[in-house]
Amino acid sequence: MEGAGEDTYLGSLIATTRVQGFQGTNLTDSNSIAACAKHFAAYGFGIAGREYNTFDISQRTLVESILPPFQAAANAGVATYMSSFNEINWVPSTANAYLLNTVLRKQWGFYRMLTYY
Repeated sequence: MEGAGEDTYLGSLIATTRVQGFQGTNLTDSNSIAACAKHFAAYGFGIAGREYNTFDISQRTLVESILPPFQAAANAGVATYMSSFNEINWVPSTANAYLLNTVLRKQWGFYRMLTYY
């Protein structure tokens, strides 16, 4: 849902372009809006194709197929992420310490504090 397709490379290019298109070069510009990378992560991988369902995926699939477009968004300076509202390997995404702390914050350095005057 709301992703850029199944091809990881193309999805990463589209994520970068979307962030740049929405945010421009300066979020304080009047024609700029904050981009949101969603739904972090694996929203489209639900068991039996059911929405809002649990995902049982390998670490390899997560790292090689699902996360690269989200990382491309981070590298492009995306302003915010929205967590998915499913479980990945039985852990709710909204409280998944591996995804939110290890990957998003520590590995990708996503610590943005947006301040506008």
